[in-house]
Amino acid sequence: MPPILTRSAKRKLDEEKSGPSSKAGKRTMPDRFSVISWNMQGSGGGDVKASTLRAYMKRVGVSVICLQECGKLFDWTDDDLEAGWRIAIHKQWDAGGGNPRCSLAILVRGIVPVSTHVVSATWTGGRPMIGAYLSHCAVWCVHAPHSSTAYVTTARNSAKFGSATRPWICAGDFNLAPGTVGAPTGGHVASCGLATHQNGRELDWAFVSGFSSYEATRLGTIVSDHYAVAFTLEL
Repeated sequence: MPPILTRSAKRKLDEEKSGPSSKAGKRTMPDRFSVISWNMQGSGGGDVKASTLRAYMKRVGVSVICLQECGKLFDWTDDDLEAGWRIAIHKQWDAGGGNPRCSLAILVRGIVPVSTHVVSATWTGGRPMIGAYLSHCAVWCVHAPHSSTAYVTTARNSAKFGSATRPWICAGDFNLAPGTVGAPTGGHVASCGLATHQNGRELDWAFVSGFSSYEATRLGTIVSDHYAVAFTLEL
């Protein structure tokens, strides 16, 4: 079974970093930064969810926020976000019946994405995963169908091969317990070790690869059916 990290532990990885050296050249990413992943249960409910998302943007060290079930994202543009933030990608997706609730988004602070990507799984009606290439890593955001090991396996492999030589994280609501699908070769499963859904299950976690260290922490605010999880990464 791949190693699973709890909120109280931090694993220093033995493998060499992939991608460019953290000491080479001018950086637009800090050496140590956090990625927050949150299933918003739709952007309905208005002010409370919007205020919570703004609070996440204000957290020290957070450079990326991955959102699942973000709907129309309150119809925000970059100008509506906290200072320094921008919408890297917002993929509105209709899961059926004309409801775009299951849309995905990646928000970034102080970073201009090199490129953004959408990967669709045709056997699940085109349910997408999205990604953003940043200066020294890749970030992928996933919302898997319920109990679909096939989808999670494909998402893991798509992130691994789609990131090329960059360090990468694939975070989101996997609708499976961490460890159900093994870690990628040379990578790891990052888990807070706590329930992230109000049903008592841990569904929100990440695959990580190429970082020198990583840790996962469940955030305390609960205004949807999921807790948000912060993944702190070091290049």
